Amino acid sequence: MGVVHPGEELPDAMRHLPYEKTVYLTLGTAFNVPQLLAQAIDAVRDLPQNVIVTTGPGIDPASFGPLPAHIAIAPFVPQALIMKHYVAVVSHTGSGTMLGALAEGLPQVSLPMGADQFSNADQIARRGAGVVVSPDARTPQTIRAAITEVLDNPSYAAGARVLQADIADMPAANQVLTRIVALADGRPKAP
Repeated sequence: MGVVHPGEELPDAMRHLPYEKTVYLTLGTAFNVPQLLAQAIDAVRDLPQNVIVTTGPGIDPASFGPLPAHIAIAPFVPQALIMKHYVAVVSHTGSGTMLGALAEGLPQVSLPMGADQFSNADQIARRGAGVVVSPDARTPQTIRAAITEVLDNPSYAAGARVLQADIADMPAANQVLTRIVALADGRPKAP
C-alpha cells in the first residue's frame, strides 16, 4: 500500500528486538495524546511480543522513561517500511493507519479519539477485524486485555484478511481518477 523511499530504513533500536512477533503502537500525528500513549505503553510493558511505538510530532520519546528491551520508540517511522513485519496494530484508528494495517491483513485494537476514528473503529469491530477500547473504559489493563484478545483469537486476523482481500479487489486510484475525469468531461466512462 505504501511506498518506501530510497534511504529510508528502520532505526537501529527497531532492528534488534528480542521476540519473533511485533505489535505496532501509534496514535498518529494529529490526535497523539501523551496520557493515552503512556497508558498504552504501560499496557505493553510485559507483553511477550516486540512493540514498536511512534509518538508523533511534539512528543519526546524520552518522556516515557526507560523502556524494556522489547519496546522501541521513535517520533516517526514510515508505515510502509514496517507494516509487513507486524502481527497487530494498536492505534487511534485514523484512516491512514487503519487502511495501511488492513491492506496488510492486520487485526487492530482501536483507541479512537476524534474525527472519523470512532466510525472507523466501529467498522473494524463490526467486520470482526479488531476490538475497540472506548475512551471511558481505557486503562492499561483494558488496553492490554484487548491486545491479548486480538493476538490470541485468530478470528480477528481472519476478519482483517477478508478486508485485505476487499481492498485488493478495489480499482487502482488512477483507474478511479480516469473514470471521474471522463464523467466530468461527459465522455463514456473507461473500463
